[in-house]
Parts: sequence; C-alpha cells; structure tokens
Amino acid sequence: MPVGSLITGTATLVIVTCVTPTAVAAGLVLAGVGVATLYPVTLADLVGTAGLPVPRAASLGALASGTAILTAPALLAAVATVVDLSVAFLLTLPLLIALNALPGRSVIARSDRAGSGRAGSGRRRGAERRRQP
Repeated sequence: MPVGSLITGTATLVIVTCVTPTAVAAGLVLAGVGVATLYPVTLADLVGTAGLPVPRAASLGALASGTAILTAPALLAAVATVVDLSVAFLLTLPLLIALNALPGRSVIARSDRAGSGRAGSGRRRGAERRRQP
C-alpha cells in the first residue's frame, strides 16, 4: 500500500477518534498531506496507461478530479445526515482500499516502473524512435 494511502488512512482514524478541535485539525492537515501525495502518482499512472493517448488521459484526470471535488462534500453531507460527521469520514477508508485495488497500483509494480525510468518518459521514447533513421 502506498505511503500516501497509509497517511490518509491514519489521518482518517485520527479525525474519527479524536474529540478535541486541535487533534481533529491535525488529522485534517495529515489527511491533506496524504491525499496530496496520492494525486500525482494516480495521475501519472493514468497518463502511463498503454493505449490511452496522453492528452485524453490528462483530460480524464482533470474530469475525475473536478467530479470528486464537486461530489465529495455532497456525499459526505448525505452520509452525515444518517451518522455523525466524524463517522462519515470513515467513507475515506473503502475509497482508499478501492484505489489501491486498481490494476497496476501495487507497490511492487510501482517500484518496478520507477526502476525502469518509465514514469513520464513514454512520450520521449516515442519521439526518439521516430527520429531514428
């Protein structure tokens, strides 16, 4: 499981279990740090998807981000009408599990790609192949 997911999951548990405003605020900051590390890695995975043109992958990433930003607060509020708001934050945990269950999201696969220099270099390799006589 990526470090960002562990940080975000831990922060979620801090938010749910703590009752003091300072501890909850610290948990929210920690959750922000965790999510901030997940976004670029997930976007890089999307852009590196075989058979998906880079411009289309980037636009899908932007669409997914915007959709999440618009729907997450409403979903959290809907869940909070049924349970306490702090418990509604537990919705984050199944989403993290689902994210890490996606194909190509394993730590082993990511470390293999990092070692091969694949991340972000797909377009350059294609351009280099076209230049060769």
